[in-house]
Amino acid sequence: MSSTNGIHVGGSLNSGGGDIAGGDITKTTITTNPVDQIAIRELFAPIYKKIDTLISLSEKQRQYVKETVDDIQSEAEKGQNANPTFLKRRLTNLGKMAPDVLEVVLAVISNPIIGFRLIAEKIAKKAQAAGG
Repeated sequence: MSSTNGIHVGGSLNSGGGDIAGGDITKTTITTNPVDQIAIRELFAPIYKKIDTLISLSEKQRQYVKETVDDIQSEAEKGQNANPTFLKRRLTNLGKMAPDVLEVVLAVISNPIIGFRLIAEKIAKKAQAAGG
């Protein structure tokens, strides 16, 4: 029998799902751009308060604005999987119904946590051109 360093296993070896090592184990976990849904909800919370203060809109209109913001928030929670065309449509509609709410939403989605700065800038330019 030869003398070698290390472990010799004769037959099969079942680790039970764990790691087997003859030395140090180094593990690396890479997370790519996770979407923090709690942070997104917190960022959107003031928008809903703003909608409630809009006396220029009827209750039905305020509800529709809230539903539009819900759609935008849900899409934002998808992170990099969000559909930019869908977002642009919702933001454009929001700008027609409640331009002051649009400003707040654009500021929120420009936040690095959400990462839609470019979409927000394009919509802001379109909204300014339409309004001016």
